Amino acid sequence: MSPVVRPTRHSIVCEAAPNKKADSAAKRARQAEKRRVYNKARKSEVKTRMKKEVDKEKQKRETEDMGDAMKSLENRTLDSKRDMDILAALG
Repeated sequence: MSPVVRPTRHSIVCEAAPNKKADSAAKRARQAEKRRVYNKARKSEVKTRMKKEVDKEKQKRETEDMGDAMKSLENRTLDSKRDMDILAALG
């Protein structure tokens, strides 16, 4: 009886991993771009609405300030306090 000769086996596990990661990275990039465009539109819409509301409030205050000097002073004090709070929060 002759000894059984087994063929040598080569592992090709390493080749599958880079392709999968490249595909995964490409998919992640596509998803990120979709989210970026969507979020940009949403943020723009929110900024526009907030700006309109702030302008409306300013106009309302200005009409109140026309007749009352004390109310004008109170409003300016509140505005400056709000600005200082915002600056403190920013660091």
